[in-house]
Amino acid sequence: MKSIKVKNARTAVKVAKSLIRDFDKEHVVGIYLNAENDIKKAEIIGIGTLTASLIHPREVYKTAIRISAAGIVLLHNHPTGGVEPSKDDIKITKQLEKAGDFLNIPLLDHIILCQRNNYYSFRANKKIGKEVKKHAKLVREYFDYNWK
Repeated sequence: MKSIKVKNARTAVKVAKSLIRDFDKEHVVGIYLNAENDIKKAEIIGIGTLTASLIHPREVYKTAIRISAAGIVLLHNHPTGGVEPSKDDIKITKQLEKAGDFLNIPLLDHIILCQRNNYYSFRANKKIGKEVKKHAKLVREYFDYNWK
């Protein structure tokens, strides 16, 4: 089986959309990468309601630790169709980034998507990623250059 390399936010969105079946509820998807940005695992971490998803750093990083992931891309959908992050989205992203820094498993991006092809990347909008430079060279070089 050929591995899938996450080259940019668009690739991550395609992977997440292949997992989400019901866009009427918020879904949180974790994509766990190795040091060469190949997908080790992609899974739905949680399913919420029309306007909320319950997510905790413990749930996101549990799989990452178990499979020895080098980095994580987190995605969730907004059933209403908008992709702008809410205050809660910003708050959990900061918590996840801190947890990743502590565990040395960086949160490489948090992407909000809708059923159409619109999405919002925290990394592309420079809301996360300042600490990525201290992590693995391959991950750093790839994401610093390609994640746009």
